[in-house]
Amino acid sequence: HEVEPILRIRKRNNMIFEGSSYVIPHPHKKKTGGEDANYVGDLCLGVFDGVGAWIEYGVSSRDYSEKLREGTIEAIASDKLLPIDIMDHACQHASETTGTSTACIVSLVDNQIMGCNLGDSGFIIIRNREIILKSEEQQMSFNQPYQIGTGSDMLPRTHATLYTEQALEGDYVILGSDGLFDNLYLKKILDKFNKMVIKGFEVSKIAQKLAQQAYTKSRSMRVKTPFSDSAKKHGLKIIRGGKMDDITVVVGRVVVAE
Repeated sequence: HEVEPILRIRKRNNMIFEGSSYVIPHPHKKKTGGEDANYVGDLCLGVFDGVGAWIEYGVSSRDYSEKLREGTIEAIASDKLLPIDIMDHACQHASETTGTSTACIVSLVDNQIMGCNLGDSGFIIIRNREIILKSEEQQMSFNQPYQIGTGSDMLPRTHATLYTEQALEGDYVILGSDGLFDNLYLKKILDKFNKMVIKGFEVSKIAQKLAQQAYTKSRSMRVKTPFSDSAKKHGLKIIRGGKMDDITVVVGRVVVAE
């Protein structure tokens, strides 16, 4: 796609994100900060979940997910704003780094919320206290998400799913790694979110509280979670319990630019 210079896009795009992120690393990865990375800007939000299995080969996928974050910054600086263009650029930027990652990018373009998702991270759009759009997770098999990077033949332009929704002032976009969506049902996320909005919580506090609630569920062996439901659906003996994982939550509120 041919993308206009970002200053021209900003003039046409009179809405921006008021955004914030919160990360809780897997308890066993606190010293390294986990393997997730994220990006928060006024026109773009992103989550990159490095695949932990690389640790068996002595490699931390944090390096790869951080390269995707760097590539996102570089893409925006070079006037790219369509999510697929950003993800494609980030993937190329990280091509010399060992590791794999899922990726989810959401941008504001021409006053539209545009999303691009590859893997089992994802995003939801909330308007008037209701979820009006949710990205679909992409899995090869149970707990084996689509991923880009070393040894993968998947690429953003051939495997990512694209989404578009007209932006309205007051819309919220919540991005999360699977650490969020594996441990909290959508109804629970929405209920918690609505209570916080009524209380006037800022986006930073909303991101923090959702991440902390997902963390609490991930530590429980007794509660039902989307992860335990999926395991049961795939014939595994996991009946209840959350999924211990890095948890990243990014929250963006659509506001009119001053």
